[in-house]
Amino acid sequence: MKALLLAVAMAGPALAAPLDTTQSFASVVLLPPEKTSVSDTSPDGAAPLLVHSANVAIGAFDATQGVLVGVRGGLRIEPNHGLMAYRNESGGDWDSVATLRTGWRLGSDILGPATQMLQRVVANRDAKVVIGTEWAPLGFATTAGLDRFIGNGTLDTTFNTAIGAFISDGGGGSVAIASVLAMTGNTGGPDSDGLTAAVDWSYEWLRHSQLSFSGDSIQDSMRLDIGVDRSVFRLAALGDAATTGADVLGWSCTGDCEAFDLQLQLAQGVAAGESLDGSVGFIGGPGPHSASFVLRVADDDRVGAGASHRGHTLTIEVHAFAVPEPGTAVLALLGLAGIATRRQRRH
Repeated sequence: MKALLLAVAMAGPALAAPLDTTQSFASVVLLPPEKTSVSDTSPDGAAPLLVHSANVAIGAFDATQGVLVGVRGGLRIEPNHGLMAYRNESGGDWDSVATLRTGWRLGSDILGPATQMLQRVVANRDAKVVIGTEWAPLGFATTAGLDRFIGNGTLDTTFNTAIGAFISDGGGGSVAIASVLAMTGNTGGPDSDGLTAAVDWSYEWLRHSQLSFSGDSIQDSMRLDIGVDRSVFRLAALGDAATTGADVLGWSCTGDCEAFDLQLQLAQGVAAGESLDGSVGFIGGPGPHSASFVLRVADDDRVGAGASHRGHTLTIEVHAFAVPEPGTAVLALLGLAGIATRRQRRH
């Protein structure tokens, strides 16, 4: 078969306007009522004394929707919660430091910073009790390792929340240090409801690419009747800015493949609205001949999670009618001429 034309088109990924699917969860219990207070821990810098793990079942991304290009998560402490740092009167110069942190995990994978600060308050020697009510919003965003978010059913997300109390400055004497989850506005009483948060989880994705023999609708097969001239065809990329680009990976052939020559670019990232031109020529001998070319195309492999890519095929049926060999045609003409000459002699 005549050598095929192989070229690569380096179009950029279509990431102008990804779509968004958000899941929201209210009143996730980061600390239950029985785990809202610690006291008398080690000196400054010690690990938190009390840790609680909460699990949320997040729906996995369904790859039939499209190509996953990003994941975001956000956590907000619900209203009316505060964190109290409490220090008993003592003979020394001591500060009481209350901390509350949480970390996100998906299985064994850490999402965002390993431990994020929700709140930190200090009761110094001039104030026995300090209550903080300004909670830091926590979140993460990633475009890496996206395959772990794809599948069926749910994913188990874990929030490891730790409350700690420790001595910040030393000066002698005895002291009792405490961190207590408190109601907003309360100067001493603990929060009997525990600590709850709202969680948002978002998948950003692009529609699957679609190459078609028509620029107006999906057409995945066509027929070409080959004559003396090459027959041309066009591959159009359907979609909009929320559609990933398309790759033309190659093709296979069945039938009288040696009788035809297919020319088409191998392309990467063909964006929606763009197109590629190809052609098929007849290079065989006396026919008839027919063959079937199956083009392999897929989503742009540079975009998003590989596990969410989808491939499909386009089929070109080609046919060529009988074409006599040049020598055969000459002999046929000579034969006709001879018959005509004999008829003339008889007359």
